[in-house]
Parts: sequence; structure tokens; C-alpha cells
Amino acid sequence: MTSEVSKTVSPAPIEENIEIMPPVDITEESDCYNMYFEVPGSNSSSVKAEVANNILTVECASTLRRGKRPILYKRVFRLSSAVDVNKITAEVKDGILMLKLPKADHVKPFKVPVA
Repeated sequence: MTSEVSKTVSPAPIEENIEIMPPVDITEESDCYNMYFEVPGSNSSSVKAEVANNILTVECASTLRRGKRPILYKRVFRLSSAVDVNKITAEVKDGILMLKLPKADHVKPFKVPVA
């Protein structure tokens, strides 16, 4: 009589992301606000930025790891009505994510014409 040993292969454990709150600089211009996020290892295809109920959520998956776990940069902001959310743009370059948040027309300075 022979005994058989059954071998089962366990699936590789799913690596859970390490969530990091990236530093951000915010500047104001006459027509917009600019947000600059430090997100090394991220590119345009790994960025997710969305606004729902005036809450801006920014997530950037990175190719970098901490230990063996992948890094996910994440920040959440409450936006005021001074931002025109339909015109927000984003760009990633050299590990910096730049969001441009145009001001809504009702908060832009209005120059009164003088006749």
C-alpha cells in the first residue's frame, strides 16, 4: 500500500497598500488655485482625482514600495464654492502632481467699465 501526499499551493497573499499622505503646496493666483503634490513613482495613468459633493479626493499609486508593500498616496480636501469643479485639470511631471482649480466666475474680480 502506498500513501499519497497531496500538495496544495496557497495563493500569494494580496499585498495591502501603505497609504501615505503626500505633502502639498497650495498657491493662489487671480484666476485659480494651484495644488502641488509630491508623489514620487507615480504617473498620469496611476492618478485618480475626483470631486463629489465638493470633496476632492486624490489618489496616486506609486511604483515605489515601503518594505514589500506598494505605496498609495492619498489626500482629501473640502472645496469651497469659490472653485469651478467642472474645470479642474491635472498633470504629473517628475514626481509632482499639479492640480489647477479655476475660480468660479462669482469670485473673480470684476472690473467696472468707466464711460
